[in-house]
This record gives sequence, structure tokens and C-alpha cells, in this order.
Amino acid sequence: MKIQGTKKLLDVIPFEGVADNGEEGNPLYAWHANLLVIDRRKTLVLMNDSNRYVIVLHGLKAKEFKNLEQVIPEAIRKTLRAERIREEVIDRYLEEAGPVSFHKTKDRSLVPN
Repeated sequence: MKIQGTKKLLDVIPFEGVADNGEEGNPLYAWHANLLVIDRRKTLVLMNDSNRYVIVLHGLKAKEFKNLEQVIPEAIRKTLRAERIREEVIDRYLEEAGPVSFHKTKDRSLVPN
């Protein structure tokens, strides 16, 4: 799963972003991410590149930023469950998306504000 983060987000996460090899993957498994501060709490906004579906994670703490590779897929799972999508479809999506990797944004028009 390719997470393309803004500079503001990439500065906060405690690990390096992966250099983009220029290879275009399936946009269904790619997300753009931005970090906002709302009511003095850090808020991560994820937007799917294919369908512009948005997931908002409000009130993240430093501990959660250290584990974003696990937090993001779990947030996607919980959100899709709330949408009443079948569990086998969710499992297949997360399996095909692969592990989370962070990259710089490539298209400013896709950055959620």
C-alpha cells in the first residue's frame, strides 16, 4: 500500500520515506495523506487516489505515529466494516495492497486539505 505524504507528515513520522521508483501501481491501493492540527490534536487525512474515498484519523499520539504501518491498515479495515463491506472483501483488499510504504506526494491536486 503506497502512502504519499506531504512534507509536513513525512517530517513527523519517525522513519524514512521510500524513494519513488517512478513505477505506477494500481491507484486503488495508493493513498495521499496530509497532517492537520484540529483543536490542538494531530489529524491524519487519507484520501484514496482511485476513488477519492477519505479516512480521517483524529487525535493521533506519538505512539501511533511510530506504528503507522499498522494503524493505517487497521483504520481502513474499521472504516470499511462500518460501511458494511464483507470481511472477505476487506481482507482481499488489504492483502493485495501489500505492506505500507511512505513516499513523497507526486500530484498536488490529490493532497487532501
